[in-house]
Amino acid sequence: MKITSDAEISDIKKARLLLKSVTQTKSKTSSWLDCSSKTGGSCWEDSGGKAIDQERLWKAVVELANEEDARLLLQRAVECCPLHVELWLALARLETYDNAKKVLNKAREKLSKEPAIWITAAKLEEANGNTTMVGKILERGIRACKEKVL
Repeated sequence: MKITSDAEISDIKKARLLLKSVTQTKSKTSSWLDCSSKTGGSCWEDSGGKAIDQERLWKAVVELANEEDARLLLQRAVECCPLHVELWLALARLETYDNAKKVLNKAREKLSKEPAIWITAAKLEEANGNTTMVGKILERGIRACKEKVL
């Protein structure tokens, strides 16, 4: 990872602190500073009340974690940021075939019009020899993406 600004250095420091907090806290109620109740889930706040981009912070934390911790962190990340496609896709990549299908199904519930979710689901089936499902998934994805926005 190439660091290009003081803001990125600050984000990395925050991510390391968050990772340390998460890995040392066995409880599901960790010491994360979540401001989602105030802002509809769009940010976190640091101790000074400054908003932090959640997706960017989650990505930084996951990069610092080992694979098992990354999976756990991403599970929490998609709960906190259910509209961030990259987090869903990253979680699916770390899961077994069966769990990846479940993750992508949940992602489609939240982001039914997101082509990347449908394409990844089709690729997953293809990679596991389920070629008959590939076309079905893509057809459903095309229909979902064409539906009117309410």
